[in-house]
Amino acid sequence: MTDQETSPGIGHNEPPIYDLKAHKSLKDRAETLTDEIEAWNKREIEDAEDAEDLRDVLGKVVALKRDAETQRSADKKPHRDRGKEVDDAYHAIGNRLDRLSPPVKLKLDEWLEKLEAARLAKAKAERDEAEAKQREADLLAALAEKTGSIRAEEAAEEAAKESKAAEKAANRTEKSRVNIRSASGGASAAGWRITKIATLTDINQAFMHYRKRPEVAEILTRLANADLRAKDGPSHVPGFIVRTNKTVA
Repeated sequence: MTDQETSPGIGHNEPPIYDLKAHKSLKDRAETLTDEIEAWNKREIEDAEDAEDLRDVLGKVVALKRDAETQRSADKKPHRDRGKEVDDAYHAIGNRLDRLSPPVKLKLDEWLEKLEAARLAKAKAERDEAEAKQREADLLAALAEKTGSIRAEEAAEEAAKESKAAEKAANRTEKSRVNIRSASGGASAAGWRITKIATLTDINQAFMHYRKRPEVAEILTRLANADLRAKDGPSHVPGFIVRTNKTVA
């Protein structure tokens, strides 16, 4: 055996994290009930007295489960309370930071709006220039075709190249997104997170669109079961087959 195998581990002097005596008592009761139920599994109920005895066995199972849950909750409470202390301590910092973020984001948003306005203006100017160069190239190409002039043909080709370059520049600016870089490089660039949000306007059309999705069937089934199990609930729900499930309580 190595020293590592024989030496006590870190924290070996700490008390057990749950009540060992209570746990053993509950476990022993569970073992006794297991023996009792396994014996019942080997025989049939022969009369009312047997049924009543077995009913008591089920009662013992329910009671033991309740006792075990009560003990589990009691054993866990000190750890839960300590965990809450940790959460409270760190939540206080988190709450302060949550208060600090909005005003900073507001200022950054205002600057992003200015950058966006500049981007749109640049994109429009580049698009106008690209369209103007395309018109110029078209005119020169028409002139070269009409006159057969080599110089006109070369000028048309050069104008076409400039038009394509201007088109690429305009496309690049139009597709770009504004952002604010970190001065120190210690943070990622800040920009807009763009998301789409749907507002339901026609539930019938929406249902027809999503009717094949399994989540829709799950939601409808949950609603139907809630209606059926409610006090004075209906005996049937349109679109569903209602079956009765019986369990011993």
